[in-house]
Amino acid sequence: MFKRRSIRRMLWQIWTACDFKIRFMHPCANVYFNMSNGTAVVAPMHVNQDGIGYEQDPASLLPVGHSANDLGEAVKKALSCFSEKPCDLRSLKKTDWPAFRASQLSSVGRFEQEFTRISVAYLNSSGAIARAEIALGDDSGVFCTFNPRLPGAAIADKLSSLLRIFAIAAQSE
Repeated sequence: MFKRRSIRRMLWQIWTACDFKIRFMHPCANVYFNMSNGTAVVAPMHVNQDGIGYEQDPASLLPVGHSANDLGEAVKKALSCFSEKPCDLRSLKKTDWPAFRASQLSSVGRFEQEFTRISVAYLNSSGAIARAEIALGDDSGVFCTFNPRLPGAAIADKLSSLLRIFAIAAQSE
């Protein structure tokens, strides 16, 4: 029989020798809503070599009057575009932010004031359940879960319901 110490050493050697990549994130995307005029920006995400998520270029702008189906399909497409891609995030500026550039606004501050971010991510590797979340404050937020294989209009309805709940919760804070 192997001694416990030798088993640990053997496992450590196997662990360090194999080319094993840890998946830091499940597919995710950001959706930004302008509550005043109804425009939306959908940004797919990458994850870099350090497991940090960042938005892909280009983000898509859904103009005023977009249909619910268009929004839901854009979210589904953004989730399917998720990928691992190396990037040195230190070299990027805030004005390089894909969602900001897609919004066509003049300043990042104005974008942050006018748009509300919803983070959408798969909860498991199979993609059977997704979670959409809006942060309220430092440690709180509202969220809903849904099946990302639903039709686009059903996904948009879930996100709209989440925005209505967010508006009510933000007023009570």
